[in-house]
Amino acid sequence: MERQPNNNNKDRLCDADLVELAVARAIEEERDINDATARVIASLHHGGQSSAMYSFVSTGAISDRLSVEIDREYLEADMNDRHELRTWMVLLGAYVNGIGERGPVDGWNRIWIDRGLNEPSDSSASCGEHFSDPHAVGCALENDESEPLSLGEVIRRKFIGVSTASLIRHMEQAEDFSTDDEEVELSRRMREIGKTWCWSPGFTDPRIEVSDGGES
Repeated sequence: MERQPNNNNKDRLCDADLVELAVARAIEEERDINDATARVIASLHHGGQSSAMYSFVSTGAISDRLSVEIDREYLEADMNDRHELRTWMVLLGAYVNGIGERGPVDGWNRIWIDRGLNEPSDSSASCGEHFSDPHAVGCALENDESEPLSLGEVIRRKFIGVSTASLIRHMEQAEDFSTDDEEVELSRRMREIGKTWCWSPGFTDPRIEVSDGGES
């Protein structure tokens, strides 16, 4: 695997810092992370050469097992209150789901977050064309015309199939109120039916209270 880590240069940020900047920019612009950011995130958190995440870093290949590993990393980050990593996994999962299964991508081992500009690459790893231009004929991404997902939509899709009752039960049983994504989703669902919610007073045995109208 031709990995291109940042050099120990005092004027350059480390890979994790560059990911943080790229993720913040993607959230601000309400778009998906790009190929370079996805690859660097996976390189920092893969589980070894036998993992699907390692295969993704090496070749760009996406399989069902990759989504399973991302979900596992998300849950571990959630349990350990690693909010930044949890956000990274949400965005990496959205990137993977947006593209779908694919095989190895030509030129994938050459992309990395740009070390001089402190910005991710703006070119497709598959064909080398700038993202503002059409993909080259035969590019694995040429038919991907979908709009980038907002973080709110990423969270909504995450909880598809989870009932509101289950969502509330999980929030009430979670430790240290570490339920940021769940709160966003519950607020969205309450708005759709003209209701709002809030936590019950006090810190012992917290419960969610639902009422009519207003904002949470």
